[in-house]
Parts: sequence; C-alpha cells; structure tokens
Amino acid sequence: MLKNYELDAEDKKILDELDNLCGVIQNKEVLKDMILYIKLRQDRKIGFGNYNIIIRNNTSYDILKDFLKVCTKIFMKHNIIKSDKIYYLEKNIGNRRNDEFDRISGIEEDIIVINEKKLRYSFSNEIDDLKAIIKKNKDKIFIFEDTNYCEGEIDAELGNLVTWRMKIEKISLDDKITYCKNKLVENGLKCKEQNLKKFADVPFWELKNLLTRFIVKCKSDDITVVDEKLLKESKQKLSNAKVQRKKIKKQKKN
Repeated sequence: MLKNYELDAEDKKILDELDNLCGVIQNKEVLKDMILYIKLRQDRKIGFGNYNIIIRNNTSYDILKDFLKVCTKIFMKHNIIKSDKIYYLEKNIGNRRNDEFDRISGIEEDIIVINEKKLRYSFSNEIDDLKAIIKKNKDKIFIFEDTNYCEGEIDAELGNLVTWRMKIEKISLDDKITYCKNKLVENGLKCKEQNLKKFADVPFWELKNLLTRFIVKCKSDDITVVDEKLLKESKQKLSNAKVQRKKIKKQKKN
C-alpha cells in the first residue's frame, strides 16, 4: 500500500506560529516541503540533501531568533535534533588563536548559526575550512544568515552543502497591521483591521512598545472593543511623551 505523506495536526500548529511573526510568512510553504522531506528521508524514500539552510535576512529587526524557534520545533518534533538550544557562531577577524571554526567539534548544540557579515569569509581561504567542517559535522544543522548586499553570493560559495533557502523580508505596513490584530485577538480584544492602519504606521520597535502599553490600558480599564478613537488617543499620548522627553534632554544639554 502506498504511504500517504502529509502534515499532521502538530506540524500545522507549529507552522501557524509564523502567522504571528513579521517578514517570515512566505517561508511557510518551504517549511511544509521540509517536513515532507524529513518524513521521506526517514523512510529512505529520499537520499539526497541535508537540513542546512541559507536565510536571506532583509530586515534590520531581530526576527531571526524567533523564526529559528519555529524551525527548531520542527526539527525537535521529528527527532532530527536532541536539544532546542542554538549556538550562534562568531569569530574575531584576523585572530587565528581564537578561531571559532576550530572549536565547532566541541560545540554541544545541534544547530549552529553563522552570520556571513560577522565572519566575512567570502572571497577568502576560510570558505574551504568551512566546507570541510560542514562535511565533517553531518550530525549538526548549519544555518547561514545572509546579510550580504550581493544576494546569492553565499549560495554560490556553499553550493550543494546547503539544501534549503528561506527569506526574512522587510516589515511592511500590512505586516504591522496583522501583527497588531493578532496580538489584540490573543488578548481578547476586538478591533476592525482598517482602524489599525494609522496606529501601526510607525517603526516596528516603537509599535511593539506602543501595542504593549495599549493592551495593558485596555485590560486595566476592562475594555474589550477597540475603536479608532481609542487607538488615536493612545498613540497621541505616546507621541506627547516623546516630545516631552526630547525637551528635557535638550534642556539638560543647555
């Protein structure tokens, strides 16, 4: 009988966590394919490839760690790794006495994240060292964060040593609106999506702080339905506080 390969309820639940993260939802289909790949590989239906990933990071916000938590849950669920701990590899450039590459064999974590910008290995002999290490440590998952201005350069360097490619996109206004809506729903607050447009139109780091304070206010005042007026007043209050802080800072300088 032909076995039917598909995602189970737990797989889908893990993937749904991407809905609450900005800039990564486009990876849902890639991760679906990865889960099917895992199942096929464990049944010896597929013999090529690995679990290594190149993640093209186009945002300045710290989203990578949250995204990797979701990836890690998938690997843990399917017994690819034993621990959900992640090792972020960095190396002091030009200091061979403290070469992180030489210490990979001693790293306990199963997932190793390498930021190409911090390592600056492109166009140097170190890429050969890295390739040798990846081949030697096949029991570990290597994830490369690509922040290079020249997209595709890391892919060209690593070739078939990395099977999967994903992206973290810049956070759009639609992403911010969705983020606000999901957070409000999680906290039992009702709000029309069109009312969130002006509220969410601020830098993401500022929005997270603004939204947290807004939810606290709603909960403390026993508010369950959020309207445009309430959102506007809350945002204006924060804006006034920022102006006041700037005045105080300017006065101290003078």
